[in-house]
Amino acid sequence: MFVIAFVCFFAANLLWSLASPLRSSPDEPAHFIRAAAVVRGDLTGQPKAGETWLSESLVPKYIADTQGRTCYAYQPDVSASCDGPVDPDDTPTPAVTTANSNHPLFYAITGLPTLVLDGNAALYGMRGMSALLNAAMLAIATMSLWQFPRARFALMGLVAGFTPMVAFLSGTLNPNGVEVTAAVALISVLLLTLRRASSTRLLWERGAMVVLATLLLSSTRSISLLWVLVIVVAALLAADWRSAKDLFRRPAAIVTVVVSGLVAVGAMAWFLTPLTTYGDGGQTYPEVGTGYWTGFLQMLVSTFDYAQGWIGLFGWIDTALPLSAMAIWTVAAGSLVAAAFVVGRGRALLAPLLLVLVLVFVPAFVQAALVTEMGYIWQGRYTLAMFAVLLVLCGVVIDGSDVVLGVRTTRRLATIALGALVIAHLIAFVNTLRRYTVGSQYSFADMLQHATWQPPAGWLPLSVAYLVVLTAGAILLRRRLLNDQDAPVGSVAQTPGRRAEDPLGPAAKLIGDGTANRRAST
Repeated sequence: MFVIAFVCFFAANLLWSLASPLRSSPDEPAHFIRAAAVVRGDLTGQPKAGETWLSESLVPKYIADTQGRTCYAYQPDVSASCDGPVDPDDTPTPAVTTANSNHPLFYAITGLPTLVLDGNAALYGMRGMSALLNAAMLAIATMSLWQFPRARFALMGLVAGFTPMVAFLSGTLNPNGVEVTAAVALISVLLLTLRRASSTRLLWERGAMVVLATLLLSSTRSISLLWVLVIVVAALLAADWRSAKDLFRRPAAIVTVVVSGLVAVGAMAWFLTPLTTYGDGGQTYPEVGTGYWTGFLQMLVSTFDYAQGWIGLFGWIDTALPLSAMAIWTVAAGSLVAAAFVVGRGRALLAPLLLVLVLVFVPAFVQAALVTEMGYIWQGRYTLAMFAVLLVLCGVVIDGSDVVLGVRTTRRLATIALGALVIAHLIAFVNTLRRYTVGSQYSFADMLQHATWQPPAGWLPLSVAYLVVLTAGAILLRRRLLNDQDAPVGSVAQTPGRRAEDPLGPAAKLIGDGTANRRAST
């Protein structure tokens, strides 16, 4: 299953990489420079005099030039045609970046193509490495959830968490993408490990995946260390302790815990060091001077305003997802969360509740602490990882409930849900292409007749290819969902605290056409 999932996710990420003009994701030039510097051994750069939040490094000239080539940033009516061809000159040139305090791991991986390529090929190569890394994390998550005996809604949660925004970030150069995909991989592997029995070999394999996901997640941004802690706590809350009670006595589990802890501590040491080296920066944002509690309350009130950044806010946060696609995703994600809290019982709801509290209160506390000196800096994508994890956890809760779905109900639900998400993905993809080919003020008809910029291979072939990839993935997932059509959604191993001899619980409910198996009450 890993290979199939990897191919699907990698293809989707790569198509976003080609469809988005180079330098068109948030701060991508800064990340290009950082990656090229790190892969050449310059892990920190030199502080720029008078601007200590910037660092300066020697990188190839074609990469240094990216910093000044963002003519369409923040201007959705300006197409990407304002940018000219890239000069492949690789002469070492000083360049500054705001990403100097970011952990070097992501950049050491994604910067590798610049050692053998130059010009556009190197820039697309860096994006390709990001797409590959993110696809691997999502494939690990898929493979893990696939191993549950009943994983209909858990897999749907994974798919709903793969929003157009995740695909966009995964296909461009930004550690935010790996933050999301590694978080989803970590929660999926931990749930599998803590809720399903593991042989010695499997436990070592799952332990290695936990360490890998922890390493990638903790090395994206400083706040990602908090995400690691939240995910571990959520997984423990959702654990089946009958299966997991002896787990932590086994060597593989002990090694996993120790190594993961060392990885997190190492990442923490890195993030603390640049703060004393370069200071806290000099950039300011809107409404500097706002009081702590004013900022806190404003963030609470605006919680769902930031949800657009979870689903689709592309480019330099200047291209919003159309309302039709936004509505589809809101209904899908909202239904999943609501259903979990309706059918879930007792301890099963603690993990999703924790994630909801994190999504509401962490942005408020973080923004309140910074608003007086820096202004409002928060963006919705900063909690995208927690949103994706929440959807997986809600799916697991529904799978572990007493609800039983009939054959026709399952078929209809899978077809409608997956079809709607495919449509929303395609709308997001084509609309973003419209913004760059002609500008957001022009129509889709203008894209066909008067496109002033074209991505590699052209926008229409890329759109068709994206539809094919999405459809293939949806068909494969639908087949998996229908394989469980004659069995209860819940399962013993997936439901914390349920008696082993009564997998349906005391009050099984039948939803659908009545063809699902029912068990007599004992």
